[in-house]
Amino acid sequence: MHSDAEKYSKLIHDRDLENSVLNQQRKLYESGKVFELPEELKRALEENNIFIEYGYEWLRSFSDNKKEKQKLVKSNPFLPYSLIVSSEDLARIQNIAFEETLPNVIPIIEKEKLEDTLTVKQGKNIHSAGSMDFIINFDDRILNKNYLKDITDVLAIKIEKNNETIDKAQEALK
Repeated sequence: MHSDAEKYSKLIHDRDLENSVLNQQRKLYESGKVFELPEELKRALEENNIFIEYGYEWLRSFSDNKKEKQKLVKSNPFLPYSLIVSSEDLARIQNIAFEETLPNVIPIIEKEKLEDTLTVKQGKNIHSAGSMDFIINFDDRILNKNYLKDITDVLAIKIEKNNETIDKAQEALK
């Protein structure tokens, strides 16, 4: 019997943990974002009145022509994950002293240079710029708002199934 209680407790814990991750993904997709900026960076940009546009948002509004968007992403694979800023705002960002380490690399592209081609060697998912290699696998379906809705619906179903499993496990523990 003790072993069953441990099994149900572990199941509840695992499903709660999975739901936590799924809820974060769902919130991100519901917002239409590809990534979220760290709080410190958001705060620093706001405090310095720096206007940013997310690369994936710019891509969504760039053109209705899917092939044009794909060509642009192919010539600049960092674009969907970039912040787009004016040259003036880029100069201000360069003068910000960040207190904490940022958890990830965030590409920045000057708005005036958006359509410049980045010299990148491309493999299937590996892109090389100079001597640095990057894994970049952009799913251009996320540029379609209907696709984002479908993803959030699938995540909501997974969360609901996990909640049902948690409820049953909690009942079994009583």
